[in-house]
Amino acid sequence: MSRSLLTSTSLVTLLVLLSAATPGPASKGTATFAPSAAWQVVLDQAPARAPTEVLLGSRLATLLAGPGGVEVRALDSGAQLWKRNDIGAAGLQTVPPVGADSLPVAGWTGQDSGGHPTLRVIHLGSGKDLLTHRLARPALAPPLPRPTSGGLPRWSLLLAGDEIVTLDRDGRRLAGQVLDDPVYPRLWSLLSHPATLGRESGRLLLPFLAAQKLRPRDLEAETLSFDGRWLLAAGKRSFAAWRCRETRRGRIRCSRQWRQHLGGTVTAPARVAGETILVSCRDTFLYAFRRDNGHLLWRRATGRRLALTALVAGKLVITAVGDAEVQAFHLDTGQPAGALTLPAGEHLAAPPGLAGGYLLVATRTVPESVVRLRAYALSAKQEPGAEKESARR
Repeated sequence: MSRSLLTSTSLVTLLVLLSAATPGPASKGTATFAPSAAWQVVLDQAPARAPTEVLLGSRLATLLAGPGGVEVRALDSGAQLWKRNDIGAAGLQTVPPVGADSLPVAGWTGQDSGGHPTLRVIHLGSGKDLLTHRLARPALAPPLPRPTSGGLPRWSLLLAGDEIVTLDRDGRRLAGQVLDDPVYPRLWSLLSHPATLGRESGRLLLPFLAAQKLRPRDLEAETLSFDGRWLLAAGKRSFAAWRCRETRRGRIRCSRQWRQHLGGTVTAPARVAGETILVSCRDTFLYAFRRDNGHLLWRRATGRRLALTALVAGKLVITAVGDAEVQAFHLDTGQPAGALTLPAGEHLAAPPGLAGGYLLVATRTVPESVVRLRAYALSAKQEPGAEKESARR
């Protein structure tokens, strides 16, 4: 084979690889990231997690959980609706709040005033307890709600002694199982789709048991996420997807569908946006893979190591970069869509959150150590050419 043919083949291969790794031009008419300051309030503590959206009837609010208290604030103004100092982020459920008779509730496990292990079910509209139940043993992780057709949800709890129990809406025990292998509390806390004990059979269902079998040899627990029967997680400088199923004998079979090597480690769960998986990597790149086969759709350098899960607002991917900047990219192409730089002297105090069309950013000033919650409205600004295109239609 001639040298010229080899050179041509190599050039074609290189161009194909570059076209997959480097986004093409952004299409006209797509929204850009143009956040505008809406309001700000001073907090007495930094949140320990991203602000969470809460629907209170017809009104939107945000839940803020810190080490020394939990509060709910109105989303349109930042006004405090209620606050409790007897509970905190530790023990508060990590999955989104659930509705009970159209009332949003959240579960918390910890100790009561007498030091006894306790489950509390809190009405997020008022901050009051709807259920207080004393536990036989301390809980090792936040509770997982299991919604019912009406009333309060059932709750699955991970207790000391590697026991998983399910309680009904009144706190009565429905099922329980002691696992043979150690349970990883961090793994339990990251379940985004709680599937724990089956009500009738009392057996563990698919996602949690599958992750228990794979951990710790094949994945890092802190990067675990679920999407249906897909189990997604990072290994050492790689990211992989498993497809899991339950056999007729009740065993769990997980087959790895694909694995992609990365230029660094991953320390946060991926974000699933339809058929796209977004992976934040400490090599400074944000990666977008196809869920079904792992093909690289695009990757984008941010200039800083990424340690937080990206957010998705419509067709925009939003991610914290360093501790003083938020960048956005187009979901389809990876092209930059804009950036938000925090005011001088302010740094991120918690992961950003999305709620009701707002980007919520908790900041801390240095050296004064003043904590603020800033709300930015995400406008639907269009790139040049969008208005003409819309007029043609």
